Amino acid sequence: MTRQTIILTLIVAWVAAAIGTQALAQGAGNAAEGKKLFVDSGEDLDYPSCAHCHATVSAAEELAKTGHIKPAFPVFNSAHRGAWKNKKAGKVATAGDAGNFCVKAFQKRKKFKADKLAHVNAYLATLSPSTTIKPRKINYKPKLPESLDGGDAIKGQKAVQIYCGACHGASDDHLQFELRPGKKAKLKIAMKVRGWVRSSKAESGRVFNPAKGQMSFFAKDRLSDETLLDILAYLGK
Repeated sequence: MTRQTIILTLIVAWVAAAIGTQALAQGAGNAAEGKKLFVDSGEDLDYPSCAHCHATVSAAEELAKTGHIKPAFPVFNSAHRGAWKNKKAGKVATAGDAGNFCVKAFQKRKKFKADKLAHVNAYLATLSPSTTIKPRKINYKPKLPESLDGGDAIKGQKAVQIYCGACHGASDDHLQFELRPGKKAKLKIAMKVRGWVRSSKAESGRVFNPAKGQMSFFAKDRLSDETLLDILAYLGK
């Protein structure tokens, strides 16, 4: 066998392996295994699973069924979205690929390997029955309100139950801690909710970086500024 033949054989083998890996990541997964990965964060309970932050139904159905709205966007129909994480279509191949952001940022793990990525994609596909729903453009860089005052504390108490209750409500959830009215500065709460952190390098003294915020944040079209101000009026000082 000539040197050229050996090199060509190796190239063909490499291409075939790459195509096989991509095919696995795109399709040949087990939905039941994917659901386990979605629901269970594993033995390390200090970090959330996908299910802690993402509902598997539409927001309206989620609220009707559970009385809560989880902070991250529902994964319902996510397999058919045209884009994720403000990325143009094609930049991220699958919803599972987009999920690797959360795996690294919030679960502090390495990204999904090809087999697990295939399982997650298979599970998300079962939650995506329709290709007719128009993909929504998701804004993952919400600004802080210009003023943190003016909210209604009575409305805020109810809003805390709806928006914060999934993780901070009355349950044995290992991630929860009690939210007590008037205990934290309004700015600190608002930054946590919107995904901003303090930074000496930024002119404003803060930057958008949800990976360091440690709480899955609410984009503005999930939690309006008006409702956020109500929450601040109830919880903040």
